[in-house]
Amino acid sequence: MSKKSSTSRRTVIVAAIGGAVAMLLWLKLRVVTDVPRSAYADPDKAAQQPAETPR
Repeated sequence: MSKKSSTSRRTVIVAAIGGAVAMLLWLKLRVVTDVPRSAYADPDKAAQQPAETPR
């Protein structure tokens, strides 16, 4: 086996492992920091405005 082939194979393996680790970190951050798709109530504003009565 030539030295160039061994070096390029090692480089590909290291790049693949690094890419996999980066994807796992990205997925972890995406799951942890995912904001729910709902509205948040602001209690201060709700207390200042009178409630509307349905007609």
